[in-house]
Amino acid sequence: MTIRNSITAMRTAVIGTLAFDGPQRAVPLILDSASEANNVFGRAFTYKTENTSQAGGAGVFAGIMTNPHAYAIDQVTAKNGTPGEFLHMGEVFVKLVPVVASGKTAVTPVIGSKVYFVAATGVLTADPTDQDTVPVSHTEIKGAVVSRHTPVSESGGHLAVVSLTGLQA
Repeated sequence: MTIRNSITAMRTAVIGTLAFDGPQRAVPLILDSASEANNVFGRAFTYKTENTSQAGGAGVFAGIMTNPHAYAIDQVTAKNGTPGEFLHMGEVFVKLVPVVASGKTAVTPVIGSKVYFVAATGVLTADPTDQDTVPVSHTEIKGAVVSRHTPVSESGGHLAVVSLTGLQA
């Protein structure tokens, strides 16, 4: 059996886990989403109040929910009223869902693509063409780009590493 000496062909990862060591900043907040079904690791969250967050939303970006290992193995989503960790600086594994504007063609994300989230759910998407295919219902995460690996196609989206450079106005 040969041992791969390169990670350029990323094929698997745990969505919502940190991808690499390096500078990281996260904030702990209590989950308070409109639907618990959207409390999914690797999705974008915004501040609902000073101490709570919601999946998606129109508020100030809080971060991408990380640390799925802190929850029970049998849970797919986190419960409202429980604490979550939201990364706003660092690199994290995420699932990018291909979403396109009406009349446009889906474009595969590449390294350097801007990252957006759906305001209703927090689902992440990316566009290498600077909003050519992104619907208006999406919000750009300022300072976030697809990094390190070319996204790998998987069922219903692309596995990717997103780099966040911190909260930005």
